Amino acid sequence: MFCLGNRPSRIALLCAIGLLAGPASAQVGAAAERAAARAAVTAAERQGVQRATIEAAGTSSRRAATRSADRVVTRWSSSLCKPSTPCPLPARTANTFKGGSYDEVILGEDTVLYRAFHEPAHRFGAPGESFSYWTRSNARGTQAAVDSAIDVSRFGNTAERLVAVRVPRGTRVYEGKTQGTERGPIGGGSQVVIDRVRPDWEVRP
Repeated sequence: MFCLGNRPSRIALLCAIGLLAGPASAQVGAAAERAAARAAVTAAERQGVQRATIEAAGTSSRRAATRSADRVVTRWSSSLCKPSTPCPLPARTANTFKGGSYDEVILGEDTVLYRAFHEPAHRFGAPGESFSYWTRSNARGTQAAVDSAIDVSRFGNTAERLVAVRVPRGTRVYEGKTQGTERGPIGGGSQVVIDRVRPDWEVRP
């Protein structure tokens, strides 16, 4: 090899430097490879997070598109209802909405709605009444009682049971936020009032 044997001092010095640098260069190379591997893993994780974010945004967009497909026919308020211009809901039902205000909506596509209840006879609404109360939330129990302003102490409805219906596209419903009770749950959750729910609309919650 070039460095073997007797060489002038300058060449010998360069050879010595080269021989000494060899192990160090190998260590630097290995460190660089490890750093590159870590960077690749980090980049892959970042890409995974970005994909998850994009997918979540896409899901939200699809849900928003579904909601936007619903058509608001009229925005009603019980305070504006008069004999000459009657509202579609009786005052007792209208006042279960926050501020007595609600939207008359035509569903843009088949829509799953939920109802939390206690008594089996009230599965699809109070017996003898055409209007029944539903929600877009699948909460039950305490959360349902709070969101839907169910006065458990007064009516005994612990809302531990849940039923779901798939309401057909084109159905007219009345939607808004629930009105809280004076000394009970604060309400504010989703409320959808439907006229004459059909039992054959029931689906698994």
